[in-house]
Amino acid sequence: METTMNHMDYPEALIPLAANFKIDVDPSVGLEGMAPGNPYAPTIDPEYVFAKDRFRDMLAFWMMKFRALKIIGDPAAGKTSIVEQWHARLGLPLFIVSCHENMTETDLIGQFIPQSDGTLKWSDSPVMAVYRHGGSALLDEWNNLNPNAATVLNAMLEGYTITIAQTGEVVKPHPSARFFATQNPVDGKAVVQGRYIQDTASDDRFMEMWVDYLGADLEVKVIVSTIRKIDTKSTDEAVLTQASALVKVANEVREKFKNNHLDSNQHFNKPLSTRSLKRWAQLTVAYRSVTGTAPMLYALPRAVSGLTAEMRSGIEKIVKEVLGLTT
Repeated sequence: METTMNHMDYPEALIPLAANFKIDVDPSVGLEGMAPGNPYAPTIDPEYVFAKDRFRDMLAFWMMKFRALKIIGDPAAGKTSIVEQWHARLGLPLFIVSCHENMTETDLIGQFIPQSDGTLKWSDSPVMAVYRHGGSALLDEWNNLNPNAATVLNAMLEGYTITIAQTGEVVKPHPSARFFATQNPVDGKAVVQGRYIQDTASDDRFMEMWVDYLGADLEVKVIVSTIRKIDTKSTDEAVLTQASALVKVANEVREKFKNNHLDSNQHFNKPLSTRSLKRWAQLTVAYRSVTGTAPMLYALPRAVSGLTAEMRSGIEKIVKEVLGLTT
């Protein structure tokens, strides 16, 4: 029986941690990965910064050879990006599966696909392909998945030998198969309608890792690097001032989002991600020639999508306070 192609069929390599993760360790220390160029590995984001606590948790999970890791944090905290960039730096395959409430066993295990000659060919799902051949699968927004469907994965998360009901084939877990899941806190502000609380038996199979937004110092470094890509003429002090202002605004917005049960914060219905902050920084540079308003204010609605009029007004007020503007 033909199955999904082996995405792990690529040369192995020892990946130096200091050079590839930009962390302060002995240059000779490395992890097993793959040579550059594997088409199933994510693309490296050279601006991505590994916070020490995040790196520590990922490394512990990896070195202990645990099978499943759940990453919990508020929206835009970087849950998906930490997994993506970890695999990018190691050159390892990662399949990202966006969970939704209508997912079925077919989506999670696989299905027969009609062929041009009238026959049927079994096709593994990305999750099954990882279980069979190795690599990693990221179940993004895990608590979007109906708990009844999630229990289909329990045997995989535990590492049992499983039988594919549709074919009768017995599949043993590959030693390198790993599963990641991301979700918002079940008791947090960010739990919205349509999210589920998963079955205890499913949750019990995961190591848990909690992430918060990047610390201000790290995020400022990211924004400085982003600005410097398009602005090589401004002084270091000017770029640092702009980056610091943006990060200060973002953190105030995040705090108001976390506490939007208060009447004064009720219009802050989403946080600002580092991704949108980088875009805002670049557009602020691009609109420096705009007159009549501060470039940061002009760039705001163009950089951050989905803002309500009330939230935009609230952010503009914070910007004016941070920049010391009177109008």
